[in-house]
Order: sequence, then C-alpha cells, then structure tokens
Amino acid sequence: MVDSNQETRGVVGDILNLIGLQTGMQFETIVVKSNEEMVSEMKKNNWHIVQAATYDLSRENALSFTHPFITTQFVTVVRKENTQETTLRAGMNVAIGADHAFTGKA
Repeated sequence: MVDSNQETRGVVGDILNLIGLQTGMQFETIVVKSNEEMVSEMKKNNWHIVQAATYDLSRENALSFTHPFITTQFVTVVRKENTQETTLRAGMNVAIGADHAFTGKA
C-alpha cells in the first residue's frame, strides 16, 4: 500500500526501509492500476521487485517468485446485520476483484 506521497507503507514498506537502512539501497515506489500493467512493466525490466503478488502458474513464465516471507489468510466479508452462518457453500456467489489471480485474467 502507498500513502498520499506515494511512499510504500505497511509490512513491506517497513521491511524495505530496514533493508535501506542496513544496505544504503533506495527503493522507488511505482503504482500501477492492474496486474496486467504490473506484468507488462516487469517484462520491460522497468521494475525489479513487486512488493505483493499472488502466485499464479501463468505468471511463472514471465516472473520469478521467491518463497513468501509472509502469508495471509483470505477472509469472508459479510453484511454486519447478517446473523446467519458465514460458511461458503456450493452455489453461493463470491465477489472477487477483476484483476485478482483467482479470476484467471491476470
């Protein structure tokens, strides 16, 4: 995530800041609007590191993935007034961002 000054924040921002303090390396944050734009920029060698990317077999041909240094669980978000069980079952509708790796479009 980036702040209003386009500075990387959050866990990855903290890690990159620590690396910078220990090595003198400086990192430039570049923001894109989609996974397709991210892959396009990587293929042109305009970037060297992506701070957060979901592994997808189709991306493996163009990008090299390290072992994850942090993993997070996916969560279910429901309406606050929903008092029913929130277990995902066959036939339920699930919203996924257009460029998420699970859509197969990225």
